[in-house]
This record gives sequence, C-alpha cells and structure tokens, in this order.
Amino acid sequence: MGLNNLGNTCFMNSILQCLNCLPELLLQEMWSPQPGQDAAAAAAGVVRRRGCAVSAGRFLEAVSAADERWGDGCQQDSQEFLHSLLEQLQSECNRVRRKPQYKELSSHGSVLQQAAEAAAYARSWHDSLVDDLFGGQLQSTITCSACGAQSHCFDPFLDLSVPLPRGKVQLSLQVSEETAGQARMGVLFLSACDCLAAFVEQEVLAGSEAVKCGSCKLTCDATKRLQIFQCPRLLVLTLKRFNSGSSSSSRGGGAGAWAGGGGGWFGFSPYSKNQTPVRVDAQHALDLSPYCNQQALQAASPGAGAGTGCSRPLYQLLAVSEHSGCLGGGHYTAQGRSVADGQWYDFNDASVAPDSHPSGSSSSAYVLFFRLVGDCL
Repeated sequence: MGLNNLGNTCFMNSILQCLNCLPELLLQEMWSPQPGQDAAAAAAGVVRRRGCAVSAGRFLEAVSAADERWGDGCQQDSQEFLHSLLEQLQSECNRVRRKPQYKELSSHGSVLQQAAEAAAYARSWHDSLVDDLFGGQLQSTITCSACGAQSHCFDPFLDLSVPLPRGKVQLSLQVSEETAGQARMGVLFLSACDCLAAFVEQEVLAGSEAVKCGSCKLTCDATKRLQIFQCPRLLVLTLKRFNSGSSSSSRGGGAGAWAGGGGGWFGFSPYSKNQTPVRVDAQHALDLSPYCNQQALQAASPGAGAGTGCSRPLYQLLAVSEHSGCLGGGHYTAQGRSVADGQWYDFNDASVAPDSHPSGSSSSAYVLFFRLVGDCL
C-alpha cells in the first residue's frame, strides 16, 4: 500500500510504513479506538485500508491538532515525528484516569528495588498500549572518583538515539559485474552494535560537568554510564546522523526537528549530516544483552529485568526509515517486512516495490525498528 505525498509529508509516510510492518502494533486494541482518541482513530483508518495508494489526510489533521509543525507544509524530521506521535498516542490511550502526586524516588535499597519503584511510578502516570509495546527503562549510573560511591537514575524510554562512533574504519572492496576491473574502495563501516556500544560507553564528567557526591559531599570528577535495564518488545533505534554546527550532538538527544527533509529543498541549515554507512541486517538477530544491566538480565523476571522473562534479548529487524540526500535537499523513504507475506518492500510515498536485498550497508538508514523474538516474548 502506497501513501500519497500531501506536500512535504514523506517524513510521515516513511514512519507510517514502518509502523505498518510491526505485527504487535497492528493486532492491538489501539486500532479499536475510543471516543476522543483522534490520532489512534485516524491511524487505524490508514493501516486498515488497502489499495495502490491511499491518502493519510485525516491522520495528518489529527496529529497536526496536537503539534502544528506536522501540517505546516514544511520539511520535518521523521524521528521527531515518530516520537511526537508515540507521545500523542500514549496520552490518548492512557489507562490512567487519575494522576498521582509527584514524589521523590528513594535512592536506598538494591538496584533492582530502585528500578522496580521507578518503573511502577512511571506506570502510575502513563499506562497504555504504547508503553506495553515500546516502553523500556534506561539506567544511568554516576560513580564518584573520590569515594567510589554510586548513584542510579532510572528513566522510561520509547525510543533510543544512538551515536555514530568515530574512529572505526574498515576498508572494503566492491566490484560489480558492470564495472569489472574498476575497484571502488569503501570507507567507514558501522553496525547497530557499534552504535549501541558507543551509547553505553563510560563518559567522564570533569571540569564544569563535575558533580557533587551525595556520599562524601565533595564536588569532583565522576564517570557516567548508561545501560538498558528493561527491554521493550518493540525497539526503536535512531542513528544520530544530524549534528548541530561542526560539533557532534550529545549522546542523549535526537535529530533536529527540521533537519531531515520532507521531500523538498532546504534553505540555509545549521545542521550537518553524517553519511557514515551502517549495516542494515535483516537476516541475523540483534543481541541486546551486552548493552543491558547484567544484574537485571540474571534476574530475568517480567517487569524487573532487562526483557520480558528472558536473559538474552534478541531482536529481529522489521523496518527502516531512510533519509537520502544531504541537508541541501533530501527525501524520506522506508524499507519494511510486510506482515501479510513476510517479504521486504521499498516504500517511496505512493510507490511500493519488492526489495530483494534488504541487508547491506547504507548511508540512508536513519530510524530502525526491531521486534523482540524467540523465547523472550
């Protein structure tokens, strides 16, 4: 099913096609929305329709009512759109009817106890299908360099933005039948594992970033490390291709809201794009366990550990939102594995074509959608 471009809406079409490739999402009650769930109702109308090409105009109106950026006809960013959409659906489909009072979470007890308390508190605010499917928990650990004391913070997430690490270079030789004898030398080559490893790499907090230790009361250097504490059923990884100015963007943020390109041309942009190819692997599972809290993996109990009762969370790639071109003029497309026939397709607005080579290195891969597989479900 193709989606008509309604005027610089390829960013939206790309994300909708990716979501349409997630079986858990399509089979849930989100697509039987209740009154007042405008975005969910409009999205249901899109995913249930079949044809050569359909219009997502009603859906665009619904999401624009919550955030006018999406309907202003300007170029937008697909990751920003996805995050905004998930938050809107999270709010519309929230099962919580009475909000709790704010409270400060305890820093006492074991790491497992602190994580469980933080997860329960987050669920007391937002408890929806979006949380069931996309919700995970991220642990941040700060270690004091003076006394070695550690403090932990646990935050919910719906998607993760991971950096493209510098310094890893692999040279590859590519020769096609058409250009036999004309060798082309490839450059930087990364995998999703490389990006996740950079995401959880220990960071030094020094100088202006020094912290005051709650144990020894000294303001001194410290280290910070991120780990996944609870894995989601549907994992969304955004490759941080868009950087502000000449410096790399920070590890925690996403791409600029208007840096992506919606099928039109940019004027002057403060962003640069990292064109490093990243291998998109649709054949082999992604093992998330090296990037998780190992204590949580060993506990491996639903709601308390990394995963849903699984000590080795494995993920299958189902879809990719792609951005081609540079910031001077770009376009969003998608690759995805059809729920109907299990085949991979290329989605380019109204055009849909079979994809015989879904795996390979790509400088266009931007937002990757994975599904928890095997005994983890």
